[in-house]
Amino acid sequence: MATGERSLRAWTWALAAALLAVLAALLADHARRTSVTIDEPVHLYAGVRYWQCGDFAVNPEHPPLAKWLAAAPLQGRGWIEPADARCGDALGDKRVHGLNANDMIAANGVTPMLLPARLAMTALTVLLAIVLAVAAWRAFGAAGGLAALALVAAEPTLLAHGSLVTTDMALTVTGVCTVLALRAWMRVPDLRRLIVLAASAGALLASKHSAVLFLPALLLLWAARPVTVPEAPAMPIHRQLASLGLALAMALAVLWTAYGWRASALPPGAQPHAMTAARYLAENGRPEQATSLPARVLTSIEPTGLLPEAYLLGLADIVASGRRTVSVLGTSHESGVWFYFPLALATKASLPLLALAVLGAVVLSRTREGRAHLAWFGVPGVLYLVQSTGSGMNIGVRHVLPVFAFLVLLGAGGAAWIGRRVPYGRWGVALGLALNLAGTVAGAPHHIAFGNALAGGRDGMRRIFTDSNVEWGQNHRLIAPEAAHRRAPCWVALFGGGQVNGHYHRCRVIPGSGAWFRFDAPPQPMPAVIEGTLFASTTVLPPRGGPEYSPLLQHTPQAVLGGSLYVFEGRFELPGASALTHATRSAWYLREEQPAAALVESTRALALWPDDPRVQLVHARALGASGRRAEARAWFDATIASARRDPAHYIDLAIRARRERDALASP
Repeated sequence: MATGERSLRAWTWALAAALLAVLAALLADHARRTSVTIDEPVHLYAGVRYWQCGDFAVNPEHPPLAKWLAAAPLQGRGWIEPADARCGDALGDKRVHGLNANDMIAANGVTPMLLPARLAMTALTVLLAIVLAVAAWRAFGAAGGLAALALVAAEPTLLAHGSLVTTDMALTVTGVCTVLALRAWMRVPDLRRLIVLAASAGALLASKHSAVLFLPALLLLWAARPVTVPEAPAMPIHRQLASLGLALAMALAVLWTAYGWRASALPPGAQPHAMTAARYLAENGRPEQATSLPARVLTSIEPTGLLPEAYLLGLADIVASGRRTVSVLGTSHESGVWFYFPLALATKASLPLLALAVLGAVVLSRTREGRAHLAWFGVPGVLYLVQSTGSGMNIGVRHVLPVFAFLVLLGAGGAAWIGRRVPYGRWGVALGLALNLAGTVAGAPHHIAFGNALAGGRDGMRRIFTDSNVEWGQNHRLIAPEAAHRRAPCWVALFGGGQVNGHYHRCRVIPGSGAWFRFDAPPQPMPAVIEGTLFASTTVLPPRGGPEYSPLLQHTPQAVLGGSLYVFEGRFELPGASALTHATRSAWYLREEQPAAALVESTRALALWPDDPRVQLVHARALGASGRRAEARAWFDATIASARRDPAHYIDLAIRARRERDALASP
């Protein structure tokens, strides 16, 4: 090898190492400087329980692979256990698991528990970057591999979810590995590559239940063998099917290994339970979900024993919660809308990634070899996105995170083409990717709320989405320093948080959304009129939030923290929020079996906010617990009528109220 070639190769490897180092540094920075998001505590709590006693009844709605990884650095330490929490308790009870999870993190400290877990999760993102770089390098040369690394390191959405204790990045990296492993086996169908394919597919199944969305792409890529792998050796169809059947069997073995080869979700010695997939669907899903085709397929699989119990319950949870209310473009809907994920992709992906991916798709379509690359790098992402458009659960771009990985591969192809075909193109691409990376570094660590120029940046993103595309609880740590130099007292109405709020600030917590609190005494009621500094998440304000904070829309915020937390100062009349605190007190008394006190509080809530179905539901429950069944049924009916007037916010509450009314009417 000539000296010049050796020098070029050395510089190439040095640049690749530098890009990986930048990626790792940005992931670590995000892990350290952002607050715990709403989903992370229960994932981490589940992982701790898996290592501790194999209790897969905790958080069964997600397979265990990512949670095993996140909790691995926490082993061997003495943790303060949540009060009255034992292994094998509360199968399928999300509320209990959420409370226990937040209590555990609050008791042991957010940083000692969360930071090691997050740093462990960054390994998945670094692995994804390496896999994408190797695939792009083989397809497009060294320039393509370096471009892939640069695109991953600068992509805000990948950085936003690349260090969190969630399942999205695990799904992404295992999905990409499975697609590439299938291609490698089809090219050279030997046993070693078949085992790699099986291991990748098994890890994919153990990452997230939406792994099934990869199946159509895998089948199509295999069926279109003459186009997708034109150089593949001839192989009889029966041998292909037998080999793929063996790979599927090995993949299921990997899935069972993730569950410790135990059919029961509960650990050994736990009390038996009567929970089944059918019962879970009936108790937790909307009526149409419980009788849907996926539900019928699931309940038919359950008696076979083919899948672990916890995995089946997770599938049941996916089906049951497959339709949720959504707010997009300033309008709330009672279920998902088809344009949600395409819009999220168009506004949450960086413009360089989108532009290079489109260019890559165009230039690859011109040659036979390019069309093969386009099939493997484009079809999985397109089919995943298309299937997601029919989802009734539109709650964040993270649910199509695998699409970003395939965009990176197409973008690497586009960047490599410019470098080869355009005069001085390699320098232009290098400069553009460097500027893209510099912009991402400048915006750190606020990657969750990122919006590209089409969205109008972070400020514009809040006008498009008011969910985890903007706010996921990641900015709570910004409250304390901001409150220190503003008007006292301070109040917070947040998305998520629960007991861990106390780690980030000392402001008074008032009703928010998605918070997890366990009260040892009835919470202090909030006055109907408050003064001082108020921090309000974009998710609690209309259109996503209910009307209790609509008076805030008449005020101009003093600041917006991290792209998602509004800061207001002044005097605020919030009778709806005050009523919800009395409703919370009523619910506390009901759990403590003090119906008389519960009824007093629900009556106070009604006096403040009589037409709100959440308040009406609590009052109906208090009446029922007090033995006033006829009045309770009347208030359940009133709750259902109120909720139906605003189904975009309260459709699920109406379903719960109807179930409780019918149960009250039963002997």
